[in-house]
Amino acid sequence: MNKKSLFKRLFATLTSLTVLATCTATTAFFASADEEATPSPTPYNMEVISDTQRIYIGENYEVDYSITSAWDDNQMISVTVTNIGTEPIGN
Repeated sequence: MNKKSLFKRLFATLTSLTVLATCTATTAFFASADEEATPSPTPYNMEVISDTQRIYIGENYEVDYSITSAWDDNQMISVTVTNIGTEPIGN
């Protein structure tokens, strides 16, 4: 195996590992139309805008959850987290 081929394999492996690490390091969110089925660990207020949009307002943050399209049992959603306080939002 020559140096160029070895470099390509090493680069491809590192790139794949970086993509894998990036994909697994994301934070999962869960939202449900049935609020009783998913109790929240922190108190928040929920404002129902429409059948497809809800805004959750917590202490120093606001989450806008919108269903942008739906088909069969699937949904495409848009989630926007907005800092409405003066301090940064911590994980």
